[in-house]
Amino acid sequence: MKLADVSIRRPVFTVMMVLALIVLGYSSFQQMNIDLFPKIDFPFVIVQTFYPGAGAEEIETEVSKRIEDAVNPIEGVKHIQTQSQEGYSLVIVEFVLEKDGKEAAQEVREKVAQIRGDLPDDIEEPIIARWDPESQPIISLTISADRPLRDITTFTKDNIKERLESIPGVGSVNLVGGHEREINVFLDIDKMESYQIPIDMVKSSIQFANMEIPGGRIDEANVEYTLRTMGKLTSVSQFDDIVIDNPEGHPVYLKDIATVVDGVEERRSLARVNGEESVTLEITRQSGANSVEVADMIKDAVNEIVDELPPGYEINIVRDDSVYIEESINEIIINIIYGGTLAIFVIFLFLADIRPTLISGIAIPTSIIATFTFMNALGFTINFMSLLG
Repeated sequence: MKLADVSIRRPVFTVMMVLALIVLGYSSFQQMNIDLFPKIDFPFVIVQTFYPGAGAEEIETEVSKRIEDAVNPIEGVKHIQTQSQEGYSLVIVEFVLEKDGKEAAQEVREKVAQIRGDLPDDIEEPIIARWDPESQPIISLTISADRPLRDITTFTKDNIKERLESIPGVGSVNLVGGHEREINVFLDIDKMESYQIPIDMVKSSIQFANMEIPGGRIDEANVEYTLRTMGKLTSVSQFDDIVIDNPEGHPVYLKDIATVVDGVEERRSLARVNGEESVTLEITRQSGANSVEVADMIKDAVNEIVDELPPGYEINIVRDDSVYIEESINEIIINIIYGGTLAIFVIFLFLADIRPTLISGIAIPTSIIATFTFMNALGFTINFMSLLG
């Protein structure tokens, strides 16, 4: 009652408070991020391990089982699910809801690091990450051209992927499909035996010849220069001339015991557009970034890239979550407006008095707009759930 009495006795103060609430609410609304769903800390940690050439049974016993046994004692573990297939192990660790996601992921990393020496030497380093819906792509692009797929892949990596990665709010740009360039070395076992050269010697010689080494720094005239020894090999002829052994002053080159081919790496993904092979870029946003704003900046950058493409190249946006987000949010806002209008009409229908109807007509939207001030202060986003609330 005191609030009502003050509002009646001081109408100017009441009007100014209402206006302040509207201005603050609108300003907060403009600052809030827009997402389809609220941010939720899912209690899942995923461990992925690649072991090229290993069978499913070997993956199960040598990798999956050992990782499962290592993470099982962690406090808060609710369920562990493993999948083992040829060359790949997947361990999904589910924690209780009360467990902090970052803490859980860190504990899993520590446990896996402790048993790293027990895992096979030839595996790739285990990839440990929390399951996060924000890691899903918000935009997917396809790049196609009337050229070899390897050329399209190289052009995409050098001219499009790096450019998109520099956009503010972009978390990662993942390339799917395409042919990555790879120098393949096919060893001749008979020739290796005749020269008495083991495979480990070939491997270490190639690694030693194909590396870059930091060269330190040089200070000159108050300017510091960083030196780096560039030793990466880029052509077949450079690989052919690698010295593998030098018995009694007679060098044995890689070309003497192997055939070096400028080819492509083994494909692990495939992308098609209208039945034709292409390269796809899946773009994810940074955690906390505004999905709609980031998507708009990506589309602006794509329009600029399209104008600079060589003849024959084409870029298509095949997935754009921002469109669905905007449409969903706008539909909810329209429904709120319709609901408020209907509520005012019902009030007038029953009271048959314009004055209390106007008061309700002002109070309902003011209270809704003012809510955005507190939502913004508490870190909420504009999403499907918050608007329905």
